[in-house]
Amino acid sequence: MRKRFPGPRFLPLVIAIAWLLAAQASVQAQDKAAKIDELMKVYNSYRQFNGAVLVAENGKVIFKKGYGMANMEWNIPIETDTKFRLGSITKQFTSMLVLQLVQEGKIKLEGKLF
Repeated sequence: MRKRFPGPRFLPLVIAIAWLLAAQASVQAQDKAAKIDELMKVYNSYRQFNGAVLVAENGKVIFKKGYGMANMEWNIPIETDTKFRLGSITKQFTSMLVLQLVQEGKIKLEGKLF
């Protein structure tokens, strides 16, 4: 007599285990998202953070949300797709990075860029 493969009998069990593992991962991601949201709300309430947050884990976005106002005069809140005008705020960071590269001897301050 030929023995049958026991696969079909165990298929519902395998599906149930896979579903439980996926649900547990989802709950963990939701728990992390709730903790991140709570932390960012505290920072925002103390006026220590005003902006958009995106957190990804293993290539999947687990949290994204905006905090504060994009325009206080017109009462426009920050959303996850808000475009921020950087203006001249990045110049000091660029100059510091250039000076660090000069200090490390990687570039010369009087050198040409092109």
